[in-house]
Amino acid sequence: MRRHAQRRFLYRTGFSLLELSIVITIIALLAGGVFAGRSLMESARLNRVIYDASHYISAVNTFTKKYEELPGDMTRATKIWGAASNVSAMDCILTNSSGSLLTCNGDGNGLIHAGLPCPLGTEAWCYSERYRAWQHLTNAGLIKGSFSGIHALSQSWQSQGGVNTPQGPYNSTGFGLAYYPAAFSHPDYFDNPTPINILFYGVNINGPFYGPSSPLLPAKLFWMIDKKMDDGLPGSGKVVAFKQTAAWDDECSTSNDIATARYAISTDERRCGHLMFKIH
Repeated sequence: MRRHAQRRFLYRTGFSLLELSIVITIIALLAGGVFAGRSLMESARLNRVIYDASHYISAVNTFTKKYEELPGDMTRATKIWGAASNVSAMDCILTNSSGSLLTCNGDGNGLIHAGLPCPLGTEAWCYSERYRAWQHLTNAGLIKGSFSGIHALSQSWQSQGGVNTPQGPYNSTGFGLAYYPAAFSHPDYFDNPTPINILFYGVNINGPFYGPSSPLLPAKLFWMIDKKMDDGLPGSGKVVAFKQTAAWDDECSTSNDIATARYAISTDERRCGHLMFKIH
């Protein structure tokens, strides 16, 4: 009898169908769990972009209502929080204010951008307001964080998330404040009758938010954000992207015509560098 049992054990060289089905089911559940986890993470990051954008827009509007001037563009900032430097206006603009309330004034032209147009050699002054704006917002207690108030890295127009602007939820991304110029037949911007202040969301590698070295985000992401917050179209409404032929994107939009432009969602390629939210 013992010999018979041993013989039966020796003849069994594989798994039964039941055992195989159990293993396959476990593998499928694990794979499904990984996919579901990634989907949840993607959804969380997407919602975070929308939440952060809404929060920063609200902060700018609250600041403007309270101080009757825009953050960054404010002409009375040093009277309220003190001057980062009293040597000269340019010296103040170049003074790092991380961890300090001391700041600089803007020019009060109603745009988060000093001097229009921006003469060659004055870039540090022209772009200064978009970085001081974040410091003004933190000084007013409207957003959290500590920002330098000056450009990052080596150039006067460079942004770096977490240093002079808030960091974004996707890798190498951040938020910025600037202005959307009056544009008619512009190679990059869709037609816009008057300049308007905007919040940027996009990449911050080796350049400003409006001039990344390469697109890092798929158009589908921008389309989903736009659809939840606005009309889902890149050329119209309060949430907009750049034209198809813009130098700073890689055909994030399908056309240069506002009427026919759509986000290029047919591919998962990373074609988009930045999305813009109009403030006022």
